[in-house]
Amino acid sequence: MFLAAAGTLALTVPAGTVAQETDLTAPEGIDPQVLGATTLPARGHDPMAAIDVAEDPVLSLSERAAPMAAFRDAISSAVARNPSIDEALANLSVADAQRDEARAGLFPDVTIGFQGRQTIDREFSNDPDNVLERSRSLSRYDATASVEQAILDFGATSARIVAATHRMKSAALEIDATAERVALAAVAAWYDVFAYRALVSLSESFLANQQKALASIQDRIDQGVNAPGDLARVESSIALTGTGLARYRRQLANAEARYTELIGAPPPQGLMRAPAPDMPAMSREMAEYLARTSPAVEAAQERARAAYHDSRATKADRLPRVVAGVDAGQYGIFRDREGEDYDVRARVSVQQRFFAGTFARADADVARADAAQARALGLEQEAVREALIAWADMDALEDQLAALSENYIASRRTRDVLAERFFYARGSLFDVLQAEDNYFAVAGNYIQALTERDSARYVLLARTGRLLDALAIPTQESAE
Repeated sequence: MFLAAAGTLALTVPAGTVAQETDLTAPEGIDPQVLGATTLPARGHDPMAAIDVAEDPVLSLSERAAPMAAFRDAISSAVARNPSIDEALANLSVADAQRDEARAGLFPDVTIGFQGRQTIDREFSNDPDNVLERSRSLSRYDATASVEQAILDFGATSARIVAATHRMKSAALEIDATAERVALAAVAAWYDVFAYRALVSLSESFLANQQKALASIQDRIDQGVNAPGDLARVESSIALTGTGLARYRRQLANAEARYTELIGAPPPQGLMRAPAPDMPAMSREMAEYLARTSPAVEAAQERARAAYHDSRATKADRLPRVVAGVDAGQYGIFRDREGEDYDVRARVSVQQRFFAGTFARADADVARADAAQARALGLEQEAVREALIAWADMDALEDQLAALSENYIASRRTRDVLAERFFYARGSLFDVLQAEDNYFAVAGNYIQALTERDSARYVLLARTGRLLDALAIPTQESAE
């Protein structure tokens, strides 16, 4: 969800093996169970005192992250075990075999045959009309061989070889594009689990505080300090918090299921934020250039080139084809006079097909090549648009997080000030409850903004084709 918000990416993805078991959670000396609990800090008696980010349960989320090595291992294993990668590798093997098939047109076509017959039973009369049948031997075995080579096809074979080569390049690039999609989906699953666990924990702590406040108000009602109608306001707030908590729990269950499907193991307790990737400064122009050269775009361009050369081959098929060949045969090879009956013939033929639909087929392939080129151009424009959106999101989400951080601090101080006033009977109960509600809402927004800001970094890397390098996942190009 959060990665989708940062980069318009759907999070429904296929499954993936986890590599060796590594510590993905807490640094040394910190209890993972503590890291998994995000609560609202208790009210302080000095509301205007400086707030230590490291001590604040919400703000401190931005200060901790999982080890980069462990995070990379988890994402790499998700990529390695995903069936989509196996499918892409199989498609590469298919393209390789098709290129070999096209190259076979450069070599002679050799055919060797063996024919034999053995008469089981026969009987003829002396009728002169069957003299030919009577003269046939009871058995005969012949061997034949034929070598045929196209010596002129107006470039059809060469065009098919070039098309197959481009198709193979496209299949190799598609492996990297698929790996990037799977890696980004795994990163999304990681962040979803982290964010929803934090929101569930935050909601549970806030709900517990509200229930304590409800009991406190009941005591004040019993003492005659508050009117019985004051309970309704608190009960309404509790019901609203419970609704949000139920929603977060459902979304957390979905996120944990996606994580398990991709990574291959349930998310550990105390899962921390993913570490920030190494990202050098990137200008708008650089983001646009990298998007145009991303694996998905280049794969589409290679497919368009393959379709163009396929159309060239089909056009050449409309022209005559000159074929040279040699035919040889040896007859009666198991007779006493073996080797005496044979012949060797050379031949040259010019073949031209008529009324076989070759012209219509060529027109269809030309149109198919135009469609592939248009599709590649559209994909390139879409990739550039998404990369520029991701690039713009980086600054916007950074500013949003900074503003929410200030808002969080101000909301915490406001809550503490109003609570302190109420403690000394100089404030309204409803002001305190409203401040608590606002503080809780801002804390939740801060967690979501933090997750979106972090996710946007990985989205930008994916949109510019650099995610695999950032995660140290080997690409098809580096493997070759």
